[in-house]
Parts: sequence; structure tokens; C-alpha cells
Amino acid sequence: MKKLKNKTLVILSAFLLIFTSIIQASTIVKSDYLITSNNGFYISADIDENITKIMKQIGIPSISACIIKNNSIVWYKGYGYYDIFFKKKPTADTDYLAGSVSKAITATALMQLYEQNKFKLDDDVSKYLPFILRNPNYPDEPITFEMLLSHQSSLSEESSIKTLIVTNMVAAFRSYKEYLVPGGRWYDPSLWTTNHPGEAFNYSDLGFGILSYLVEILSGQSFNEYCKQHIFKPLNMYNTSFKLRDLKRSNIAVPYLNVKNGFLRLPRYTVPISGAGGLITSINDISHFLIAHMNGGVYNDVRILNESSVNLMHTIHAYANSSGYYYGLGWMFFNQNGTMYEGHHGDTFGSHARMKYRVTDKTGVIFFLNGDPYLQGMEKRRLFLEALRLIFDDLFKKADGVR
Repeated sequence: MKKLKNKTLVILSAFLLIFTSIIQASTIVKSDYLITSNNGFYISADIDENITKIMKQIGIPSISACIIKNNSIVWYKGYGYYDIFFKKKPTADTDYLAGSVSKAITATALMQLYEQNKFKLDDDVSKYLPFILRNPNYPDEPITFEMLLSHQSSLSEESSIKTLIVTNMVAAFRSYKEYLVPGGRWYDPSLWTTNHPGEAFNYSDLGFGILSYLVEILSGQSFNEYCKQHIFKPLNMYNTSFKLRDLKRSNIAVPYLNVKNGFLRLPRYTVPISGAGGLITSINDISHFLIAHMNGGVYNDVRILNESSVNLMHTIHAYANSSGYYYGLGWMFFNQNGTMYEGHHGDTFGSHARMKYRVTDKTGVIFFLNGDPYLQGMEKRRLFLEALRLIFDDLFKKADGVR
């Protein structure tokens, strides 16, 4: 009976989550920033004009962007409206859903605990979890912290909507054992690949959910409270959290899905897999975090990580063949025409984040945006991602002219 009640609770919670989202997202709003072209992108020597035209071509309601040089923001601009209905323009303190930029925060939190000798990178995580984490195809091979941090644990990439919903509910109830261990109530064998642990790169949100759970086990604090105390507060990130309740909702950019006649407004949300994609932050705040990583763990004379730990995170461990980037420990690397960039991307429903710096001169670019062609098919999504790349190129061009 108790198992039945627990299962019913999870199902009802998932249903309510979906139902609430549909009801709150039922309003389609129109904007000047509508898709006007499907064939290529407008190119102009004027960066602001170019970004604005691209936004209109692909359907992006707002962009919040900055350039970092010499350990500070030297340029900022907000484009469009982060809330179309109320015509709210973004500022450097406007919060956005940052998606997988969360993974860099999670990895930083783990490395802080690593410095306290709470674990070793090659430790079997099962020593610390309340269950044995093993790929059932290789039950005798341990899964380590390093494997999870570098997406080489042999967990698969979760892709279906069903898996996404169930995974988030499992994370909310800390029921990883029931989902990942054979015999569990929601065990799903498709979440494991046929790769040996440590053998291949497979991007896994669930893996970083487990890592955020390990932060709680090792620290004795909730994941959000740990990050607030040991990362956000020391870095003066006062508009940042994994919990909506900590933030002013009206200051959070509305997540939108692009539809034929405008934008479908979604509710402001965060995800239960906090360490994988639940971060909500502003350009101002996350710039402090990037600056700390650019400077061996120090921001404004405050150290959050030893330089040796930063170097471990910033060491390439794997290559993502299908996506063309390299991965360290919660950290991405991009080789573009022989120039190396580091940082992390984030993509979630209705909101996107890009955070990178050029290694050669420690010039950083960050931008957040809302709007998403998820409902419009793969070709529109391909064009959307190409637009994001062009915006990044434009911002780095602008950075070269800013002192």
C-alpha cells in the first residue's frame, strides 16, 4: 500500500506539473521580434544592427549580453523585451534560466569538497551513495566522480519527453536507485549505454543530478544552500539561485516557445535536476563566476577554488564527436579556427545561455536569451543554433574594439 501511495504521488505530481504548465502557457503574444526569414541571416558591419536583425529573423524576444576584459564587464547591452506583454527591457541584473551552465556550478561545488579531502576523483561514487551505482552491462566496473564530471560514466543521454519528465520527478524525490538499479520501480535499462564506464563521452543530465546529490551527502547541506553559502555569496551573486522562491519572479525573463503567429508564454520555472540545469542567474552575477575561473579561482580577491582544482576542471577529458566540442570536468572547450574558447553552454525550454572566454587574452563573452523554436521542427532549431553562433562571433568582434 505504501509503495502504491508513493507511486501515485509521483504520477499526480508529474501530471500537475504538466497541466499547470499548459494552462499558464496558453497565451500567445505577438512582438516585433517575429521570424521573418528562413534563408540565411542578415549581415551588417554594425554589430547592434546585426544582432537586432538576427533576433527578428529567427524569433528571439530578448538578449542580455556582456563583454569581459581585465576582470570586469567593459560593455553591456540588453536587446528586445524579456517580458513581451509588459514590454520589460533586460538589464545586467535581469535573471534568465541558464540551463546547463548549472553544470559548471555543480563541478565547482564538487571540487571545493574535493579540496577538503571529502573524496578522490577516482573514487567509486557508490562508496558515498545509499545504493550501488553500476552499469548493469558491466556490474563489476566502478563509476567514479571523474567519470560523472566528464560525461563518461556510461549513462546515456536522456532525450525523450517521457524520460525527461520521469527523470525530473525521480530527482525531486531522490529516487535514483528506483530508476537506475535493476529491480527498481521505475528502472529504465535504456538509460545505460553499452560502453564501459570511462570508455566514451555520453552527455548526461542525470549524471549531474547524481553529482548534485553527492554534494548534499558530502556537505550535509541542501545543494542550493551549499552553493549559496560557498559560491554565490563569496562571488556577490545575489540574484542567483536554483530555487524560484529566492528570487523576484518579475525580474526573471519569461521563457517563450516560438509558434507560427508569435510566442507561447511558458511559466517561469526551474527543474528538479538542479545541478544539471536548474540555475537562474543574471549577466552581472554569472560574470563574477566566469572571471573567477579565468583567474585560477579568484574573483575580487576572494578565492573559491585553488588554482590546481581549476586546472583539473579545465583539462580536456573527452571529445563530443557529434557536437564538435571537448569536455573537462563540468567545463566545455571549443576550438574555432585554431582559437580555443572555454566555458559552458546552457539550453532549456524557452531560454538559452552562452558563457565563453578566449584563452589567449582572457576576453569573455556571455549572453542570455529567451525564445525557442522547439515546436517548429529540426530545421528551425538548426537555424536558431546557427544564429546563436553568429551572435557570439559578433560579440567577440565587438570585444576586439572595446578597451
